Amino acid sequence: YMVQLATKVVLPSLAQSGKPFAILFWSRDPDLSQHVEKDGSINGKTSLAGLSDADRSLAALLAWLKANRLDRTTDVFVTADHGFSTIDKRIGGTELPADFLAKDLQAFPAVRVVANGGSDLIYLSDAKSAAAVVDALTKLEYVSGIFVDDALGDFPGALAMSTIDWRGTALTPRPAMVVSFASHVMPGCRAVLLCAAEVADTSLATGQGMHGTFSRADTRNFMAATGPDFKTRFADRTPVGNADLAPTLAKILGLMIAPKGGLVGRPLIEALKGGPALKSTRGRLVSAPAANGRTTVLEYQTVGATRYFDAAGFPGRVVGLSRP
Repeated sequence: YMVQLATKVVLPSLAQSGKPFAILFWSRDPDLSQHVEKDGSINGKTSLAGLSDADRSLAALLAWLKANRLDRTTDVFVTADHGFSTIDKRIGGTELPADFLAKDLQAFPAVRVVANGGSDLIYLSDAKSAAAVVDALTKLEYVSGIFVDDALGDFPGALAMSTIDWRGTALTPRPAMVVSFASHVMPGCRAVLLCAAEVADTSLATGQGMHGTFSRADTRNFMAATGPDFKTRFADRTPVGNADLAPTLAKILGLMIAPKGGLVGRPLIEALKGGPALKSTRGRLVSAPAANGRTTVLEYQTVGATRYFDAAGFPGRVVGLSRP
């Protein structure tokens, strides 16, 4: 329906206006199919059907541009908003119960847990309990990575929220902690980042899909661009992210966008025609060890002043996190 609406109503109307135009087309697949369906194997029939649905939608939009001779003057940007993993709530052969993190922290009445799929948010009504809560989290088998509000102090086994830029100016309450869950590679899989499984705090079941952990399978997604302003057959080895989309389009259009806060991306000049090659650097942050030796490790890349997060968590429990 949305493709029909775009190609038979929206695009023709915009083209007939004789003015430059821009549209945003959002495809519910493959996200919906991967979340809801429970295929018997990784990348099963339903997930692949969801990918095909998205491909057909894009093909229809590109075909319309070509049929109306607008393909040579139109830039097309395609991106996903996250990677994807298969849910696996089994720990030591036992399925985790619903609300497992809240139940494991029920000894702390000051704790409020907000389920968020591959990671959970923790709010505290008593800041004095923070150290004990962090210590308890480091002992849970399914936890892999803890980030704590800087205002609460430093805690062994955890990194500060500021290390992942989780200290903005939003008026909504900021969580005291962000907890990422463990991930692993499905047996017999070679395409590691396409075959990850993760613990998830969700009503969805083992075998369905989720995202939100700090594994590289979830943070790495697909992005592509084509059109008169972009290089052809160019694979960008420089790290990029969705925050770079708006600055890049603004540069193409010659617009100046004033940033609102510090969480902004950069124009992807290396992908534009005539753009220079850029260099990136890699970084690694390691927390002080908890009493049991657990450390939260954060790996990232930097281009200029822009930082991109690759993976984070407890070594050995995160897909894509390198060993020391």
